Amino acid sequence: MQRKSPGGVEPLMQVKDPVCGMKVEDSKAPAWGTYEGTPVFFCSEACRRSYERARPPRPK
Repeated sequence: MQRKSPGGVEPLMQVKDPVCGMKVEDSKAPAWGTYEGTPVFFCSEACRRSYERARPPRPK
């Protein structure tokens, strides 16, 4: 069973982890999240947490 990304879109391509630069297949990425409504994929939970900490806060 293939996991769906945020928004229910079936991912089908290689993407670059924005933290470490490693290429991951988005449908098999161990971690993912969203930024301003766009799915972001990571090679690990550690990279996802690092991204969440470094990301600027959203305006209120």
